Amino acid sequence: SNHTNLFFHRHIIIRIKGKYSFLSDKSCNFAKNCQDNNTNMLFTEKIKDLRLHSQLPQRKLAAALDIDTATYCKIEKGERKARKEQVELLASVFEVDKKELLAMWLADRVTDIVSDNGQIARNALSLAVENLEYKEQNDKVKSI
Repeated sequence: SNHTNLFFHRHIIIRIKGKYSFLSDKSCNFAKNCQDNNTNMLFTEKIKDLRLHSQLPQRKLAAALDIDTATYCKIEKGERKARKEQVELLASVFEVDKKELLAMWLADRVTDIVSDNGQIARNALSLAVENLEYKEQNDKVKSI
């Protein structure tokens, strides 16, 4: 199962900046090492950046996701889309904010859907933001 592989993966010894550490050790906080404050970075670029900073081979991440290495490589290159559950597992492995990584992943998915439509896509995205705001307001009113 994914959790078994993740458990196994999180207890391997890795080398960071010349020191050996357990991946599950909280002192080895990849979020601090990998923050670049670049919110425009693509999801695929972000996971590659996190992997390189954590010095984890693709095969170890593939094992954590319970997929083969070739499939993980395709995800990292953007040739295959990660599933939401896989994004959540990657956030856990890299010890980064799950919501931030999911937001990048979702932004990439939305961009893929609308990218061929130019200005129409921009208008549609503006309407989608308005719809979300309207829905949030209605949900707040319903909960009162």
